[in-house]
Amino acid sequence: TEVVRHIYVSAQGLANVVEDFLNVTKIEQGGMKYVFASTDMRTIVDDLASDMRITAEAKHLEFQTDINEGVFMVNADGTKMKQVFLNLIDNSIKYTKEGFVKVWLHKTQDEHGKDMMKFGVSDSGVGVSEETKAKLFQKFGRGEGAVMNGGGSGLGLYLAQEIVKAHGGEIIIDSEGLGKGATFSVALPLIGN
Repeated sequence: TEVVRHIYVSAQGLANVVEDFLNVTKIEQGGMKYVFASTDMRTIVDDLASDMRITAEAKHLEFQTDINEGVFMVNADGTKMKQVFLNLIDNSIKYTKEGFVKVWLHKTQDEHGKDMMKFGVSDSGVGVSEETKAKLFQKFGRGEGAVMNGGGSGLGLYLAQEIVKAHGGEIIIDSEGLGKGATFSVALPLIGN
């Protein structure tokens, strides 16, 4: 029934908030454990895109993917990187009322000619102001869209950034301002550089 579903969703949300707090404590105490191994990021992104398409389409959003063919091997903790990608896709869906969410994965090179993978999520959502960009990665940092979406711990992007840093990468935000959508991307070095 609808009541049971509502209770489940609320309980799941609370469990996620508690998990976020525990992970922040681990990071701050230097206790976040990573299990690095050769991991094909394309498999992770493909699986997440399939799962999240349902959530996006339930909100009547156009869900697009642009995932390059081939293998994207990265020395990574696959479980933690999946958590990062999931967080970015989920945020994009949450903060987009209408239009599209696009998940993409490309091969590129950094300024030194190293082969990189670049994962991103672009949307037609609320956008991000310049003042908010820096705040989003702070603990409990919330963007303007927080009014639209009161749930969550305000820790997701902080945790995502810390995990990505531990993998030698960073999360970049591109947005032309409020109401103009946003792109969140992550670049990581491919194995073999």
